[in-house]
Amino acid sequence: MKKIVIAALLIPYFLAVMSIFIVSFAGLTVQHISTDGVPYITNPVTSITGVEA
Repeated sequence: MKKIVIAALLIPYFLAVMSIFIVSFAGLTVQHISTDGVPYITNPVTSITGVEA
């Protein structure tokens, strides 16, 4: 961690380049995230329940 701080102080563009890399890799990661957490239902079934008193 100390080396990154020293490099950022010595090289002015280091922080900008690292932030561009972080944003780029974050974008690639978001594109490859699986979205199958909830199954996709093509024909949803609606049920209507009634309460009779």
